Amino acid sequence: MTKIKKFFKSALSFFGVTVILAVIFASGFFIGRHNAKNAIKPEKTVETVVVEKPIDIKVPAEVEKRRVSKEEVDSVLVCIQEFAAYSSNYTSSKTSEHTRYIGDITPIPFTTNTISVECEGTVKVGYDTSKVIAVIDNDYQKIYFTLPEPKVLDNYIIWDSIKYNEENCILNPIDFGQYQTMLSQMKEEGLKKAVENGIFEEAEKNFKLTI
Repeated sequence: MTKIKKFFKSALSFFGVTVILAVIFASGFFIGRHNAKNAIKPEKTVETVVVEKPIDIKVPAEVEKRRVSKEEVDSVLVCIQEFAAYSSNYTSSKTSEHTRYIGDITPIPFTTNTISVECEGTVKVGYDTSKVIAVIDNDYQKIYFTLPEPKVLDNYIIWDSIKYNEENCILNPIDFGQYQTMLSQMKEEGLKKAVENGIFEEAEKNFKLTI
């Protein structure tokens, strides 16, 4: 009977120790798992590229100046090519008689034809911009231009303005070449009037203002 009691006593002691160890192990496992769930997960690493801007310190009342190159100015002038700086209108009238001669000395009677013409024309004066010389002074923000002589870009008759009167002759019919000669002369006279009225001086003034 005594041996049986000892056996049960030993069994109870072993069972108690086993239960205590099981409780301790279960508690540790539960606490560890709970802490793992509540732990802060590390954020995903993102690579960031930072471009450093140079430090730009502005001085009070500072003004930024853009530097202009000679090539930049020349390229603009080349694109223009010809610049019509001024134009002038003129009115011209002319009468021409054409007679046949014997040996270029003695006129033949009743062989004279007459043409009278009135018209308006326009003279345009300007510059060949490829011949304009530019000098850049970025320190003082100035551009100096050396201008060539102005030239006549166009001189033409306004055809709708032409009025004419003619007296033809059977022995010497009017030739179209007579009209061409007269109109050429009238254009030259119109240009002369424009020059006398200062067309080149006005062209220079306008070109300087445009620049």
